[in-house]
This record gives sequence, C-alpha cells and structure tokens, in this order.
Amino acid sequence: MKSWARTIMQKHASTRERLTHLESFYQTIWSNIGYPSSIIDLACALDPLALPWFNNPSLNAFYAVDIHRPRLDFFRDLFSAVFPFAKTIQQDFIAEPIQIKADCAFFIQRSTSHGKTEISQYKPIDPKSRCSAYRYQFANQRS
Repeated sequence: MKSWARTIMQKHASTRERLTHLESFYQTIWSNIGYPSSIIDLACALDPLALPWFNNPSLNAFYAVDIHRPRLDFFRDLFSAVFPFAKTIQQDFIAEPIQIKADCAFFIQRSTSHGKTEISQYKPIDPKSRCSAYRYQFANQRS
C-alpha cells in the first residue's frame, strides 16, 4: 500500500514535498498532540494517501474535505476498500464552514517562500480541545 501511495504522491507537488518526511511526519505530530480519534483534513488534495503512515491506533474517523469531485470519488472508492473509517466531504470550507466535529484538523499547504521545511503551530480550533490545529508549510527543496 505504501509503495502504491508513494508512486501517486510523487506526481503531485504538495505531497511530493513531504515524501522524504513521511516516516517521521505524523509521529512528530502525535508526539506533540497525542493520538486523535478523529481528524478533518481540509483542502486535502492527495494527503489522504498518507493514511498508511499515520500509525495512529486511536483513529476511528477521518474526513477528507475538498472541492474537487473526481478526487473525492477516487478517495471514496479507496476508503471503502481499505479505510472504512474514512469519509469524503465535497465542500468549500471557506464559504461554508465544516459542521462535523473532530479532535484535530489538518490544513497542509505548499509554500515556496522558503528553502526549508517549516512546521508551525497555530491557535487551537477549540480552546477546550486537547488538539490544536496545525498548519504545515513545506518549502521547495532546493539543492
């Protein structure tokens, strides 16, 4: 599964930037926030292909949110076959806020303004939540 997912992720600029970090990326997140039981991935693009790297024994709900219907159709079929706890949501979350509650939200984007990988924590989604929202910026890796 990981080999197949990696092959697809290499074809997409934003996810390609993270390939060298996948083994430690999610473990770094979990070591800071604990294992969330539910995650919303906003503007997910191809990020759900990283589910095999999550290694999160507590995860029982994952929501892939995007506006691109063909991509979500692909994920719906994948999820039904391999990740039955995962669902897709077609929605412009900026115009219409997400109504589903989750322990954690991801908004992972590409950044070309720096020459290094940068991870920065933003304010909590809900001050009472044990999990903050994180925004990750992966700069182009320039040699």
